[in-house]
Amino acid sequence: IVAITFMDEETQYLKSPHGLGDICTTTRGVAICNYTVLSDNIFVVPDLSIDERFVNNDLVTANPNLRFYAGAPIILHEDNKEYRLGSLCLMDTKPNYDFTELQGKHLAQFALMAADALQLQKKQRLAKHANDMKSDFLANMSHEIRTPMNGILGMIDMLDETSLSHEQKNYVDNIKVSTEHLLVIINGILDLSKVEAGKMTID
Repeated sequence: IVAITFMDEETQYLKSPHGLGDICTTTRGVAICNYTVLSDNIFVVPDLSIDERFVNNDLVTANPNLRFYAGAPIILHEDNKEYRLGSLCLMDTKPNYDFTELQGKHLAQFALMAADALQLQKKQRLAKHANDMKSDFLANMSHEIRTPMNGILGMIDMLDETSLSHEQKNYVDNIKVSTEHLLVIINGILDLSKVEAGKMTID
């Protein structure tokens, strides 16, 4: 029997359990992994039924009638803080007095791999959130800038229809060209943000 467990203050959640049937949560009080998550090393009990800490445990006296337990804590280190999330544990319905030190080291390594995978998932979620925020910012900024730019172009067209000197006409033409170029850039940014957000329709 194997599982990855996570714990909050009251509940143990079993993820990817194999061999536990329909059991997916327990109270933290009944969780054998509660001892593991508070430990810095491998926690091993060769026979739960004769260990005074577990002789009356529901997981030992009833389904799944556990006897052997070995667990390694899953610990994340972040910003100089330690977060004890749960454990990677092996269990059996038969006692096991042959669990070796080497097997314990392998179990600890797998627990470290699980912690690394969780850390990577968190970083990916944060990166996606930051990218979504950037795309939203670009879309909003482009939209907000495009509206007054269109207003400026409209006023330039109206100004261009008035009687202007040759020099004034030259100034207006330069302003119009520069504004149109700026609007092209703004539209490009808006299109890019739509592509990143998956909202761009290709014809």
